[in-house]
Amino acid sequence: MNQGTIDNLSSPFVLTIVSLVFALLANSFLFKFNGQKIYIQSPNLTLDTDTIFLEKSRWYYPADSSKRDLKVSIYRENGGPPYDEFYLEPDDYIDLELLPGYNIVHLKTLGKYPTTHTRSRILQLRVTKKPKTNLFKDLLNDWN
Repeated sequence: MNQGTIDNLSSPFVLTIVSLVFALLANSFLFKFNGQKIYIQSPNLTLDTDTIFLEKSRWYYPADSSKRDLKVSIYRENGGPPYDEFYLEPDDYIDLELLPGYNIVHLKTLGKYPTTHTRSRILQLRVTKKPKTNLFKDLLNDWN
């Protein structure tokens, strides 16, 4: 008699757990980050890319025992003040949208001396959509 009671009680529990797992999987699939991944590599703070093809990119700073906090400054190629600055800790990431064209990324370690700094030149490309053409209208314009 008790066996039947346990089966009836576990059925809603199992159904609830399964529905929660399904909801979490659906949420991660629908709202996942779509972009190019860029890794800041040690020990000389190099970037693993020189061209970014998507509008947004996710910048990772993987953890390592020798890594320190970073200050990242992003400039236009023609100079001037940085248009974006942010700080990264080891094992951290940021979603970033660069301006189109060439950008200068300056990485500098923070904390105790000696500090390390590097500059990288990155090209941000954007996919441009061609305007729709009306074949009939184009033929009429060519004829006139």
